[in-house]
Amino acid sequence: MKHQFLKKSVSIVCIAVIVASFLTLQASAKSTAEIPTDSYSYWVTGENDSDRRSVYTRPMYTVSRVIDNTTLGVSAFTELTDVCCDSKSQTYLLDGEAGKIYVLNSDYSFKCEISAVSDGETEYTFVGAKGIYVTEDGRIFIADTENARILICDELGVSVNVLTKPNTDIIPEEFKYRPIKVAADSKGYLYVISEGSYYGAIKYSPSNEFLGFYGSNSVGGSVMEAFKKVWDMLVNNNAKRSAAMKRLPYQFVDLAVDSEDTVYTITGHTSGSATSTAQIKKFSIGGTNILRRTTSLGSLSSESINFGEPEISKYAGVSRIQDFLGIAVSQDKYIYGLDSTYGKIYVYDSQCNLMTVFGGGVGTGNQKGTFKLAEAIALNGKQVLVCDAGKNSVTVFELTEYGSLVMQAQSLTLNGDYIEAEPIWKQVIASDANKQLAYRGIAKARYYDKDYTAALSYAKDGNDKDIYSQAFEYVRGDYLSRNFWWIAVSVLLIIAAVAAMLIYTARKKVTIIKNKFLRTLLRAPIHPFESFHNVKYSSGGSVPLAVLSVLLWYVFSVLAYTNGGFLYTEFNADSFNALFVLAKTVGLALLWSVVNWGVCTLLDGKGKFRQVFIVAAYSTIPMTAGRILFLILSNTMTLEQHTALEIVSALAVIIAGIMLCIGSIVIHDYSFGKFAGTAVLTLLGMVLVVFILFMLIVLLQQFYIFASTVFMEAFYR
Repeated sequence: MKHQFLKKSVSIVCIAVIVASFLTLQASAKSTAEIPTDSYSYWVTGENDSDRRSVYTRPMYTVSRVIDNTTLGVSAFTELTDVCCDSKSQTYLLDGEAGKIYVLNSDYSFKCEISAVSDGETEYTFVGAKGIYVTEDGRIFIADTENARILICDELGVSVNVLTKPNTDIIPEEFKYRPIKVAADSKGYLYVISEGSYYGAIKYSPSNEFLGFYGSNSVGGSVMEAFKKVWDMLVNNNAKRSAAMKRLPYQFVDLAVDSEDTVYTITGHTSGSATSTAQIKKFSIGGTNILRRTTSLGSLSSESINFGEPEISKYAGVSRIQDFLGIAVSQDKYIYGLDSTYGKIYVYDSQCNLMTVFGGGVGTGNQKGTFKLAEAIALNGKQVLVCDAGKNSVTVFELTEYGSLVMQAQSLTLNGDYIEAEPIWKQVIASDANKQLAYRGIAKARYYDKDYTAALSYAKDGNDKDIYSQAFEYVRGDYLSRNFWWIAVSVLLIIAAVAAMLIYTARKKVTIIKNKFLRTLLRAPIHPFESFHNVKYSSGGSVPLAVLSVLLWYVFSVLAYTNGGFLYTEFNADSFNALFVLAKTVGLALLWSVVNWGVCTLLDGKGKFRQVFIVAAYSTIPMTAGRILFLILSNTMTLEQHTALEIVSALAVIIAGIMLCIGSIVIHDYSFGKFAGTAVLTLLGMVLVVFILFMLIVLLQQFYIFASTVFMEAFYR
């Protein structure tokens, strides 16, 4: 009986544990699915921002603590609107809706509260304030938005000065002075962002004298907008022009000043339906954006850089456009951008390389490290503080051991201490093989240590074409110097053999290629008139050889994409589509043949479809030769020698175009003018055919969805 009772008890306990574990895992899975957290970076595969893919990386930051009114032992916050830290590691929380400032000690314990600023005679409250900043000497600047002023006081709330709208002709009368963010440099210059202002930041001297507007966003332009402007000038009268809405630049939403008194700004969403660019800017003393990213093609201005996600993401079936609203800059020039839409923090180095992304929440923020309504960001040494207005709390992120290694190694690399950074980068790779910056850092170290073979390997792994090109030049030079004699002798022998064969065949009048169809094909690029005359009048053209020519163009185009030199290709096995290459080669030749034959048949063209196709196919021979040369040259040239590849590509297109022109003139018995006209009509017809095919595919997809829906409805009923 005891054994039976024991067995039953154990069984019941086991079942209970299994059920509880299942329910816990289910709840955990549901929670994780609903509240996303992120810790990733981007693996850059090309020069453009779209040439990158997100990869998981080990977290560089982890949640240290969450500060709210409960942890501080104070009354409930109304709405936290900003956070900042001073040089003593004290933290200042601005409850803008309540008009209160909470000062915290370096250990984040409550120190004191400021609810008003007084100069002994007048007391200033700041209900509705949105920004706060503290200088190294302890002065507090409050952006008192609703009262249209900047309050300057000390830690005790004793007023030092009050700045209102500057009285100057530079500022328009209709300008509304509503300061939302404020920052100062070490020299005492003050920068203020006013809500709704697209003129830039308002700049004050150390004596609080208005100096003008500093920096600004520019209005983006495009070819279509230029045409629209010209059209409006031609057709609109003065009344319509005056009534037209003028497109204005987007305003800054936050700013920061680094240890060298350089001003950084951040702009929110800058496009109606697409991803934004130039959200982060770094301004010189004169107010010019000097933030740059160095690429293998040179320096790329931040005006064309997308900070954040390369495309608009969807969450819960809804497209959500990113909207940056906070920025902070560390002492070692790392830039922290806060996105309010997803609650993510993006960390960039001084050259705009993405270090990591962390945070999340997408408006829910039910987990630590995620946010409901991310409002502001600040740095306290190596800690990152994010103010959440939705939860009325501040989350403190601590740099992890892994994150510390990455920051240390990248700082050394940016300073040119590549050899010193190398062992640290190797520790990073041992912990996280997805850190692209580590491979690039080691590649630089191996290059400057003159280990060029290893530099090639690491540069290729990290997709660093600059270092790869420089190391490859040394490796290639070393190979040529060691193998010069046999290479030179081989080249001379080949040249001598070809010359001897040509002389022999010319003197003896020997025909090497007996097959007339193959001979016509191979002579077409050199003697196009004669070759296409044979196609037209002597039946010298061959459809099988024409098909083979087009297929060879396709095959070598695929090989150029997949096996071209690392410096000149962006091959990605995950996204490469051979069918797309097929459409650009075989499909293009067939489309030209069909449409050109149809157009020329209506315009007294003498060529048959078979002849039109043969001409189009034979004209691809230079393109195939160009692809073969690309395969060879791209694997033997550095980036500085890219001109040769461009010349080869241009020559291939030009010769192919000349062959197509001559062939069409011969087989259709056209003049050049008539050929030019039919060529234009052919191109327009090709565009029309592609459009019709595209619409047909869309209609078939819609019909398939409709039929599937009807079938499912009928099946389940």
